[in-house]
Amino acid sequence: MLFNQYKLNQSLLEGLSDAAYTEATPLQQEVLPHALEGKSILARARSGQGKDGAFIIPTLSKLSAKRPTDKAATKALILTSSPPAVAKIDELIWIMGYHAHIQSAQIVFKGDRDTQQAAIDAKTDVLVSNPRYFAELCQNGNVDLSQLQVLVLDDLDILLNEGDAKHLYGIIESIKPGYQVLAFADRLARSIDKVLGKATQEITTLGFTNFELRRPSAKQQQQDHDAEPIANSDAAENSGTQQPNKVGQAQKTAQAPANSAKNEGNQAQQPTNYPDAPPAVSIPNPPRTHS
Repeated sequence: MLFNQYKLNQSLLEGLSDAAYTEATPLQQEVLPHALEGKSILARARSGQGKDGAFIIPTLSKLSAKRPTDKAATKALILTSSPPAVAKIDELIWIMGYHAHIQSAQIVFKGDRDTQQAAIDAKTDVLVSNPRYFAELCQNGNVDLSQLQVLVLDDLDILLNEGDAKHLYGIIESIKPGYQVLAFADRLARSIDKVLGKATQEITTLGFTNFELRRPSAKQQQQDHDAEPIANSDAAENSGTQQPNKVGQAQKTAQAPANSAKNEGNQAQQPTNYPDAPPAVSIPNPPRTHS
């Protein structure tokens, strides 16, 4: 399915064209109809399936509706598993969001803290970070997420297996309820049901069956806080797809999304005709001004 067949505004379609995104991958075709409707989702996905586009496109679609008179506010937070992933996602947002004048910034531990705090203070549209460092910023009251509309949890199984449940709990507690959650994982890792149960009341699952949201108790959160990182998920992975799921409500089984050799993801290219285009990778990366 071509991206111009989705209800995306022209500025975003121009950005997708710049990024060489013309046709949605099977994963994107599964995710976009739900995500563009504003539904929270948990999708089974891994790199090479167009996973980044599956959460960046609906995020930018929501943010591209902003008006010039709107006050500056951080509207989206993307949490992923490593600084290289942060850089890659930030670059893709830059390309796709250029014509919509959507700005993003990398917030990483090894970056210049003054520069990154300036990006936070400027209420950059999209912040891309790792949970451990970002949780510290939230705990210190150094970030305003009061206007957040989208929370992306990329590689959530990896984050949880690395012991980031406690950091995710802290970040979620600093966000006003009512935002959309876009979560992606290859496996149902330990505590994934509780982390998502704390973030949202209802979620659509794609690629997993028998998944149930659970709102964690204070004791369970402490147990997750004290838990050691693990090498592999201790929860069984399943096949299946979408069904809305509320806290305490079991997930119904459906057919798994297609997985074929064509599902290698979309390949982005660096725009060359932008006067202020950034280098391929830039850490730290302050919010950039569009011309």
